[in-house]
Amino acid sequence: MQAVRTICKSFVARGLPNYPHGIIFTFWEQYVSLRFYLAMALVAALAAIFVILALTLLNVVAAFLVVLRLICPWLFVNRFFWEMVVPFWPVNNPTEATPS
Repeated sequence: MQAVRTICKSFVARGLPNYPHGIIFTFWEQYVSLRFYLAMALVAALAAIFVILALTLLNVVAAFLVVLRLICPWLFVNRFFWEMVVPFWPVNNPTEATPS
């Protein structure tokens, strides 16, 4: 998807406006920035949990420890999949499946 977008931008820079159309582009467009939005959602959820716990418990250290306890299993799973060379992100399959 990114390669096709780069080619389209080069033609637009030359004065030929175009945009790839079709079912394939419409379907896979949602996965182009999925990693960024998943990371932002995770950060926002953890920040909200931290703020709510810090205000509820009146203890920043306890809130930090709870958030750290929530992050650790996620990090361990990602580390395991990274060492086993298993693509964990759902974006890897569409980007590898598209023809070059």
